[in-house]
Amino acid sequence: QQPMDIVVLLDSSGSMDGPAIKEAKQACQYLFNELIDLKLHRIALINFDNTPYLCSSLSHDACALTDCLDKISPDGGTYMIPALKMARGILTDSTNAKVVIIVTDGNPLDMPREFAERIIASGVRVIAIGAGSNINAYTLQAIASPDDYYKINNMQELKETFKTVVNKIMEAKA
Repeated sequence: QQPMDIVVLLDSSGSMDGPAIKEAKQACQYLFNELIDLKLHRIALINFDNTPYLCSSLSHDACALTDCLDKISPDGGTYMIPALKMARGILTDSTNAKVVIIVTDGNPLDMPREFAERIIASGVRVIAIGAGSNINAYTLQAIASPDDYYKINNMQELKETFKTVVNKIMEAKA
């Protein structure tokens, strides 16, 4: 199997406060510890609100990735372009398969479509997961690679969605 570099962009805007951020963090722990073989693949974690924050650069260390989840606390708005730019920067020199997974419960306050199209054109697979009724499905579909947009009712469904996403990306890379 070909190694992958995966950058998870986790919405940490104010709308994620409460159960949503807790459930999203638990789902990310599941992703790091159960779903991705970190002996082979690497994951980076960026949380974003008004600005992106690099929680972890590309890593094989599930404990380090999990530890940085504790530092995330919701605040601000949902600005995706700076987070996508940071993800592109992380993946620029990678020779592995490249994947970005965006998890959000909000409607972006910027217009990330054109920027996401450039990232996809450079060979990065972009997966968008939108939770709840406040998401802009049109925008999230527009920034995702073909057939890589997922709508879930709430962050409680994120673990199962991660499982579906990982199975799909592993099949494509096998």
